[in-house]
Formats: sequence, structure tokens, C-alpha cells
Amino acid sequence: NNFSQLSQTSFFKSCLSKGVNYISTEVLEGETKEQLCERWNKSLQDWKNNHLHGVIIATMGIGNDGHTAGIFSGEYGVNFDGEDWIVAYSVPKEINEFTERITVTNTFLRNEIDEVVVYAVGDRKRDLIKSLNTNQAQAANEIPASILKEMRTVVLFTDIV
Repeated sequence: NNFSQLSQTSFFKSCLSKGVNYISTEVLEGETKEQLCERWNKSLQDWKNNHLHGVIIATMGIGNDGHTAGIFSGEYGVNFDGEDWIVAYSVPKEINEFTERITVTNTFLRNEIDEVVVYAVGDRKRDLIKSLNTNQAQAANEIPASILKEMRTVVLFTDIV
């Protein structure tokens, strides 16, 4: 769970001390991925309804295969472009060692995130990053990181030149 790792960092602790709001995605004891999906979706919807002028900032990475935000290319029985903001699904072990997935959808990324900070490093991502900076047509369902081209404000941190 990425949130568990983030919550241990000095960055997160600094944000807490400054009163930054966050929504936990930690799995509660005995909670199924579907229950977490429902809880996370309700938390996001409630926050958005209670903070009509609130700003949503996200941090994301990009995998060597072009996955981002837990979204892998391929068909997994979920619609990343549907109305839902959060989906739960499984990927085969050949796709990722962490087969059980809960993630925001392209719909949420495209329509609800005000600013995203992306961290992508490593030579294996060079061609992918370069292709995202061109006008080449890439569908987000083929290369999930292509959704970054549709988001409002994207700040990319990389060691790739």
C-alpha cells in the first residue's frame, strides 16, 4: 500500500503538522478490496461535496511499462473511463507482483485532480517520457501514463534529459 509507505516519510509528517487534509487508503483489518474501494470512493465524494473550491493535488509515478496510478494496460473487467472514481480489480502475476489493485480511474484523474506531481526516473523510462512529450496519439488504455496529457496541470520530476 503506497499510502502506508508515504505516511512514514518526513514529507507526510510535515504536511500533517501544517494541517493538510488527506484521505487514507490503508486497508482496515478484515476489509476486502471492494469494501476499501467503496470507502475510498465515498471519502473522495464527501470531501469534494464539502469543499467545493478545494484543490486536489496528487502524486504519481510512471512504471517502466507505462502504468501509472495503479492502472495497467489491458482489460481487467473494469472501466477506467466510466463514471466511477475508484475501482478494484486484479491483474495477473505476470503483469505485477501485487495482483490485487485499488485505484482512481482516468475519469477522476482527468476531471478532479487540479495538479499532479509526477516522479519518473531511470533510463528504462526514457523513450516513454519522450513519447509523452510529443503529439503522438497514444490512448490511455494502451499506455496508461498517456492520461497525463489530459490532466489539468502536470509537474514532472525526472533524471531523464
